[in-house]
Amino acid sequence: MTISAHRLFRFLRLLPASGTSRHRMFCSIPSTRSCSALPSLMCSTYPSFSSLLQWRKFGSTMPASITLHITTPEDTVMSISAIPGEFLLQALERSDLNDVWDGGACGGSCSCSTCRVILSNELVNIAGEPEEIELDMLETAADQEETEESKNEYLRNARLACQVEIFPEMDGASIVLPESTTNMLEVPLWMRMR
Repeated sequence: MTISAHRLFRFLRLLPASGTSRHRMFCSIPSTRSCSALPSLMCSTYPSFSSLLQWRKFGSTMPASITLHITTPEDTVMSISAIPGEFLLQALERSDLNDVWDGGACGGSCSCSTCRVILSNELVNIAGEPEEIELDMLETAADQEETEESKNEYLRNARLACQVEIFPEMDGASIVLPESTTNMLEVPLWMRMR
């Protein structure tokens, strides 16, 4: 069974980013016949149509979206929609917050810390513990602060949006976009405080 590139892309934007457990569970390497219109690099990254049909067996093909309340650096509260299974950075980028937030300089590879967000206390419990690479990036960025108190404030309830997966339980949660972020891509290794 073959599928057009347009139809495949419509399905792909509903799937979580590669690297998540859901992506590995439902995706397989498609055959060249199933996506012949796509470049070969994409064929090794994106799911096949047959794996999308398997996903359909588990329920609706369109995951229900949830609402998140984002407080911008100007203290404006905006409501955005997010799809469970995607990362918070994807939802923020899709919501077009570029004029008030410059997060995601590294494209979500956990190497810049510009997508730092402050989660509410209940959201910290839902999001789970950060992985070691995320903690290391946050601590390295916090080390650029002047005082020990400002370092602790920088890390309090902080997470990187590129590492926070959206869960249905997060519906209605509050997230703060901080005023200042440190872009670790712009800080040379020899100038870092660590």
